[in-house]
Amino acid sequence: MREHGVKQIVVGLPLRMDGTHGEMAEEVERFAQRVRKQIGVPVEMVDERLTSWESERLLEEVQGRFIRDEKLTSSRKPKKAQAK
Repeated sequence: MREHGVKQIVVGLPLRMDGTHGEMAEEVERFAQRVRKQIGVPVEMVDERLTSWESERLLEEVQGRFIRDEKLTSSRKPKKAQAK
């Protein structure tokens, strides 16, 4: 890792919605400790509550914008004459 210039590793901490640590959060913390010891690079734990939900909302927003833009663009294109 150091040969690639890695200065820090960020690990998502899966907290419960009330902010408490569950089984998965404890497992992730143990993983982060092993990484710190074995690689010797600082590991930052980041609360990942609602990150999947937020990503899905952003994706829906962007896709919705894309679909609206496509409809506008296609309505501006000249209609092709159909052969009879």
